[in-house]
Amino acid sequence: MLPLVIKIIRGLINPISPLFFLSPILFFGQDNCLYSYEAQVFDLHENTPLVNARVALLGSTKITSTTEKGFFRLRSLCPGTYSVLVSHPLCDSQEYNIQIPQKKAQIFKLEHHVNELAEVVLEDNTRYKTKRNVIESELDEKALQRNQGADLATLLSEVSGVSTLKTGTSLSKPIIHGMSGSRVGIVIDGFRLQDQEWGADHAPTLDVNTADRIGVVKGAAVLRYGGDTPGGI
Repeated sequence: MLPLVIKIIRGLINPISPLFFLSPILFFGQDNCLYSYEAQVFDLHENTPLVNARVALLGSTKITSTTEKGFFRLRSLCPGTYSVLVSHPLCDSQEYNIQIPQKKAQIFKLEHHVNELAEVVLEDNTRYKTKRNVIESELDEKALQRNQGADLATLLSEVSGVSTLKTGTSLSKPIIHGMSGSRVGIVIDGFRLQDQEWGADHAPTLDVNTADRIGVVKGAAVLRYGGDTPGGI
């Protein structure tokens, strides 16, 4: 009878013992993956929160989005080092490494291009020196000093092809090829003057005493200044 009793006892112990030793390990692994990770996503240039930025934990199915203040949270993480991919429309996606447990608050910054335009610089060093008597004529500083106190139209009447339209004692406009007003443009240091276009009782308000050079451009060369002044510039 003794061998039979021993066999039965072994049969009862062996099936139970594996469950007894594995259950503490299973519960320990679940309790260790209860960490959370929180951070913010900001615009690199404006330093403002990015809303609805997508944050994905690489190597897993965990994905979340940022709130109106740029916050996001990843839950149920185990201790260790992870990689997250942060993306946002019109931004360059960035990959970051995070550490669990989290040691300090972090801010991720993406470069946003929605309001950013590429800079274009145009440079022109050409001058219309050929056939100056046809394309461009100038009144130099000496000519201006000889006519101090005169208005713009009176000064330009010394240039060939330019005459004066007077509508009052102190109102006069330059006429180039029979055209005046809005058909004759005035450019001061690269900026277009618009006061000739108000009516016949208005005249250019340019103070010629502040100028050291006044030029008259006619013909096809006026296209360089916009092309809407067929009379000249």
